[in-house]
Amino acid sequence: MLILAICVPVAWPQSQRGEVTGVVTDPTGAVIPSVKVELVNPQIGAKFETTSNPSGVYTIPLVPYGRYAMTVTAPGFATYTRPIVEVATGTTNTVNVVLTIAR
Repeated sequence: MLILAICVPVAWPQSQRGEVTGVVTDPTGAVIPSVKVELVNPQIGAKFETTSNPSGVYTIPLVPYGRYAMTVTAPGFATYTRPIVEVATGTTNTVNVVLTIAR
């Protein structure tokens, strides 16, 4: 008797998502907690929000690949905008932000 085993490799689909992370500081380098960070991609109707932790670190996971506009806001500071943040599949994009004092 001949037993034939066929091995078919299983291909797990690669996530078409990435991650955006960074640290928010003031001009002196001090970290800023509780900062609102927002990514928006109007082409696909996607919006992601988070806030920085007590160490000033923010992370937005599972962001679909594409181009996003970033807005960072905190009371007493000027709004930071970055018109293009590229998110690539399976990568972590680090965007550190320095907020200036509002006038």
